[in-house]
Amino acid sequence: LQIAQGKARGALGMGMGSRAIADLAAERPFFVAGAASLEGVELIPAAGGVLVRDEAGAVLGAVGVSGDISDVDERCAVEAIEAGGLVADTG
Repeated sequence: LQIAQGKARGALGMGMGSRAIADLAAERPFFVAGAASLEGVELIPAAGGVLVRDEAGAVLGAVGVSGDISDVDERCAVEAIEAGGLVADTG
């Protein structure tokens, strides 16, 4: 549960899906480590945290999934968001 929450909260806090955060961590590891160390910040840099947007592109929230490999976690989040008629943003 904590990993899924960290993926979702990280996506909301950084304004990008957790896959993009993982890519950023590979490029700028000290930045992501610094952001993750801030008090109150939960950040899991692995796919599975997906922003939820409305049709106009406004961020409504995020979904975090954990329990399988990260690619499958992300796919589950995307399918759930889209099943609700909303837009999934993994980037």
